Amino acid sequence: MTIWSNPPSPSADCTLYWLCTAEVQAALPLARRWLDQEEAQRAARFVFEEHRNDFLASRLLTRGVLAAYTDQPPEQLRFSRSPTGKPALAGAEFVFSLSHSHGVCALLVSATGRVGVDIECRQTKRADISIAEHYFDPREYRWILLGQDLSDRYRRFLIIWTLKEAVLKAEGSGLSLPLDSVAVQLEDDSSVRFLAVPESLREKNLHGGLIDLDADVLCSWVRTGQGHVAPPSVTRLRLKEIQKQ
Repeated sequence: MTIWSNPPSPSADCTLYWLCTAEVQAALPLARRWLDQEEAQRAARFVFEEHRNDFLASRLLTRGVLAAYTDQPPEQLRFSRSPTGKPALAGAEFVFSLSHSHGVCALLVSATGRVGVDIECRQTKRADISIAEHYFDPREYRWILLGQDLSDRYRRFLIIWTLKEAVLKAEGSGLSLPLDSVAVQLEDDSSVRFLAVPESLREKNLHGGLIDLDADVLCSWVRTGQGHVAPPSVTRLRLKEIQKQ
């Protein structure tokens, strides 16, 4: 693909690509032309333009990056979905996971194993600590309550929430599994210990951590692998100047 000023690197073992919807506004009409029928129908169902634009930006990111990985035109990529909704690219020798929230999109691509990524805006209304009380592992809820003030407890809630979602995406079942099927403990500012994971991941050597994409966006990633598994490299994609003209 030639729309990026800093093109994706398919040679990397595991990379997190991300972008801001506002910064790719000029290319959203191009993304719309890449959509298949199912994606076009989904785009048409959005009531609010900001949500539709986030969806289009996520497709610009996914198709634009994976086209570079496969050396195919973005509009010719064909995706399938599992019964639980997990997407896959036909014939691909790599795995990926996508997340978008409040004007930011992230795509995690790995050469091997399973991966999951989830992002949340730090100011999101989903930071409802009562959810943790009723649906999280008790050890997670106690850790959240150790926050110094309400803002810190919200931050802790979002850390746990995004890690859980990332694990469930890697597993493939999404929120069809209960939230307490995953339990995590933060080891330091970025690495994670998994106290409980879904059965299908128990023998997969799951690794994960946190990435601050910017001041307002928290990102959690997980991937499977043997031995030492490095965090993904991070690339913020930007459009070529021609796309802004």
